[in-house]
Amino acid sequence: TNPCYPLPAPRGMKRTREGNGTASVASQRGRSSASSLSDDPPASPLTVRSSSNATNELFCLNGDIDVATHGCGGGGSDVIQSTAPVVSSGANMVDGESLLARELSTLSVQDRENVYEDIHGVRQPTEETESLKRTCLQRLETALKSIPLFSVKESTSADQQQGWQNQTNSARAPTYSNEMKRSYGMAAFLVPRITSDEHLRLVILRASHWNIKKSVAMLLKYFRVKERLFGKEKYLRPITFSDLQDDAQDSLKSGAILFHDANSGLSRRSIIVDVYQKWNFQSTLSHAQAYWYMSYVVNRSLRAQREGVVVVSYTLGATIAHLSKALELAKLGFADAMPIRVAGIHLCTSDSRLKSLLGLVMAALPGDVRLRSKLHCGSPIECNYELLAYGIPSHALPMDEFGTFVDGSNASSFAIDNTIACCLERDEEVLKLFYGEKIDPATKICTATSPPRQNDVLFGRGRSYQEFPGNKRFIDLLRASKSAYDQMKKNEKTQMTIRLVNDIKASGVRFMKRDGKDWWEEVDDSVARQRVAMSFRNLSRDMN
Repeated sequence: TNPCYPLPAPRGMKRTREGNGTASVASQRGRSSASSLSDDPPASPLTVRSSSNATNELFCLNGDIDVATHGCGGGGSDVIQSTAPVVSSGANMVDGESLLARELSTLSVQDRENVYEDIHGVRQPTEETESLKRTCLQRLETALKSIPLFSVKESTSADQQQGWQNQTNSARAPTYSNEMKRSYGMAAFLVPRITSDEHLRLVILRASHWNIKKSVAMLLKYFRVKERLFGKEKYLRPITFSDLQDDAQDSLKSGAILFHDANSGLSRRSIIVDVYQKWNFQSTLSHAQAYWYMSYVVNRSLRAQREGVVVVSYTLGATIAHLSKALELAKLGFADAMPIRVAGIHLCTSDSRLKSLLGLVMAALPGDVRLRSKLHCGSPIECNYELLAYGIPSHALPMDEFGTFVDGSNASSFAIDNTIACCLERDEEVLKLFYGEKIDPATKICTATSPPRQNDVLFGRGRSYQEFPGNKRFIDLLRASKSAYDQMKKNEKTQMTIRLVNDIKASGVRFMKRDGKDWWEEVDDSVARQRVAMSFRNLSRDMN
């Protein structure tokens, strides 16, 4: 395959000309249906050698999502078992384009047509009816309830090796790692409104073309990756611009990522433009956070949800160090967990010597995303001309490696201001929707208590409360003090429970209960003391 030109249309498809004379691919089969869509890429476990063990130690993403990392965070081997191709140096280096050609040749005619139509922007979205949405939401809910979600035990080596498996055989039930189930289950227990959010579920259903099995896997992986990127507290609430690391915020403000909504009239496709020269990141985490956050901004557009978004990445003028960072980013395996449907990725470079490294970046992408990726080598204007064949107009793209648009710097500044304005508008909307009655209408201040942390003590009954990490540590603490407590007189026991409550709260632990409306609130010291005394009695009863 030649990276500079569109792939030939498969049998059953014809090439057409549209509005501005740009080439596109149209199917002769008509509109897609939700029941006949199947885009699963062939799974072939291969080996990836990490170029940065520090990245694996920081994220440990690959180990518990879709690959198994050995010695993650523990100084062990940096060999990763992955569904991505072999990524190494020297003569054994995999050519991303050759890999793509081989994978495309293994697809069915229908699947190959879907890929080509996505890349060229002519795939018809599934016709949505209210009945379809209600049915798929109900089936998704049923499928999620059938999975034993709440588990706080750490993954074993066998669990990590099993990881997240995307089963292409519909007769076999998909399996999910303990870490994926734990992340989703903890969120569903602590903040059920965030896991049952209908908007999020519809976004994921559209991204998976209404495939229920894919949607379940994507939803579980979504919460696992979100927790890894933003932490155990922030993943329980909507992510806003202020949650990004400082260098990620600076990069977005400088125009590292620009978003063109298809509804704006600038382009018939929703486009994300990534200008590598404008990135001001110090870590792969910042880059990943920025892309993750922008997926929320893009999905404000219903059209982008249904038709997908095209990512155009300009690595023009980038060095090997820059592209090594991009390779680390691709190997994190978060691209197919973002709440967004990627219709195509175009990697552009002006240095033919870096083309092989960009091929490695392509090869490290998840299968569904890699199948929709293209490499372009040439000057910015040459790359932009090639992108016309994919329905991406030149006036929506920069004309040089510094992000200057055809109309000059003013157009670039307008695009940056428009993107940042979209970010802030989205944040205001989502926070108002999430917190609702907890926002004081007079002061505009949120009065909601932050969700429980892992070391907090929660009041309630059931296995979920018993297995909560903070409650388990609380019981262990009481067990250590039980022998002394049993030998005390009544007033001494009271003083001991008061002292324990004070000591526990001084360490930053909160005693919390639900307020009856899915929110949490701290309890008074007197209620906490009664809980300590009752827990001591329960321990005595269990021992007898």
